Amino acid sequence: MSVLAPLAPLRAHAGRRLTEGLDDATIARLAANHPDLQQAIAAAAAEYALVRDDVADLLDLDEDGQISAVQEGFINFYADDAVTPYVALAARG
Repeated sequence: MSVLAPLAPLRAHAGRRLTEGLDDATIARLAANHPDLQQAIAAAAAEYALVRDDVADLLDLDEDGQISAVQEGFINFYADDAVTPYVALAARG
C-alpha cells in the first residue's frame, strides 16, 4: 500500500481548504527516510476512523469553519495572525 493511501478518506471531504500541505511527491519522498512521517499518516488515519461518524458535520465544513468550531469557547491571548491556522488530527516527531 502507498504511504498516501491512508490519506484518501481524509482528503475526500468537500470543504474548502486554507492549507494545502505538502504535495504527494514530497510526502512520498520524505516518508521513505522519515518513519515519523509514516507514523503520523497512520495515526491520522486511525484517529479519523475513530471520529468520522461522531463529527461528520465538522469534517464537511470549510477549513476556516472547522477552525472556528474547534476553537470555540477557548480564550486566546495571541493576536489573530499568531493562532495556528489549521486543525490537527495527529502528529509525530
